[in-house]
Order: sequence, then structure tokens, then C-alpha cells
Amino acid sequence: MLSSLPSLLLPQRLTPLKKRKLRKSRRAGQAPRAADEEAETKTAEAKDSKAAGYQVNGSPQSGASTNSTDATPKTMGARLLKSMKFRGGAPELINGRCAMIAIPTVMAYEMSQKEQFLQLIADHKFLFAGVIGLISVASLVPIALGAKTESFGFMTREAELINGRAAMIGILSILILEAKSGTNFF
Repeated sequence: MLSSLPSLLLPQRLTPLKKRKLRKSRRAGQAPRAADEEAETKTAEAKDSKAAGYQVNGSPQSGASTNSTDATPKTMGARLLKSMKFRGGAPELINGRCAMIAIPTVMAYEMSQKEQFLQLIADHKFLFAGVIGLISVASLVPIALGAKTESFGFMTREAELINGRAAMIGILSILILEAKSGTNFF
């Protein structure tokens, strides 16, 4: 039983003889056998996964690159739209990354310039917008290409989201406290 399990996971190739029989049965108007249909489906799945650089079980192929640049724009656009919806992960990910970069930036700016966070935004509008745009593009490109998120030790997607949420709360707190008190937070 266990020895046959790997053969079930691997794609089955149609031999030329099976292909001819399948074509002949289709021409004759007969329904193809279920085994032939299943083998043809597995072969098609294997070809699709090879084009994307992944095997049927999801692990990267040894000879294929993991960059899926051959994805159609419709697929990439659909991925982007799905990720940018209210329940999609992209807005929270982008906002969290921006906030995580803003916290040390605000600290350094307020300690060196002795000015408030809102003054930083007012003085450097274009730089501020450029950094947000760069973070947004850097976050959306892997989503558009369908890259898999992998954890690296303690650095997981969940940890990044939690840290991003904390940073967003921290930035909001800094803005509120500086607006109420009129002094620098740091």
C-alpha cells in the first residue's frame, strides 16, 4: 500500500499507444475510459506545474527557475485584485511594512532634528511618497507573480503581520500624542 503511494503522487505520462487509442475512441464517438481521462488530466497538471516551475506536490523542480514570469497578465491581475480586496492580505502587509520602517525613521529624525513627525512629512513629502511607493511595489510584485511565502526560523508571515500591527498602532499613538502635547515624542 505505502509503496504505491509515490506513484499516485507522480504525474502519469500517456504513452503514444494510449494517446492513439484515446484519439481513436474520441473519433468513433465512444466515451474514453476513466483511466485514460485520469492519466490525461494528470499529464496536463504536470505540464502546467512545470511551466510554473513547480511539481505536482508543490515543491520546486530542480531544473526550473522559481520565477514565474510566464504568467498571463489576466492571472497576475486577478491575483492583485484578490489580494487588494478588503479581506485580502496586501493592504495590511503594505501598511505594516511602511509603519515598521517609519518607527525607526521617526525616532532618528526627532532625535537629530528636534522636530515633530508631522513636520517630517511636510518637509519631505516626495521622499515620503517615494518610500511608500517603493514598499508597495516591492510587496505587490511577489503577490502578482504568485510567489509562496516561506518562514525562516522565527521570521514567519504571522510574526510580520503582528509586528506590522504593533508598528501601525505605535505610529498612530505618536501622531496623537504629538498633536495633543505639541512636543516631540522622542
